[in-house]
Amino acid sequence: MAALATCYCNDLYREASRLSVAIAGCEVRVQGYFNGVGLAAQSVTYSAVVESSAPAAQVEALLAETDRLAEVHNTLRTGCAVNRVAWYGPAD
Repeated sequence: MAALATCYCNDLYREASRLSVAIAGCEVRVQGYFNGVGLAAQSVTYSAVVESSAPAAQVEALLAETDRLAEVHNTLRTGCAVNRVAWYGPAD
C-alpha cells in the first residue's frame, strides 16, 4: 500500500510539472485487504487530495491523468510475475 501511495504522490508532482498545474502539496491514502498470510491483496482503493490554486477541473484532470500513468498501479492492474533470483556479489 505504501508503494502505491508513494508512486502516485511522486507521479502527481511529475505530471503537474508536465501539465503546468501548480501544486503545493498532496495526500494519498490507500487501503486493501489481505485474506491470509502470503495471499495477494484484494479490494485495493486509493484517494488523493491535491492542494492547488488551479481550478477544480484542472486538478481533477491531473488526478485522472496521473491515475492513467502511475507505474506501480499499472503493474498491479495488469498482473506481473515477480521472481526471486540468486544473489550475486558481496552482501555489504
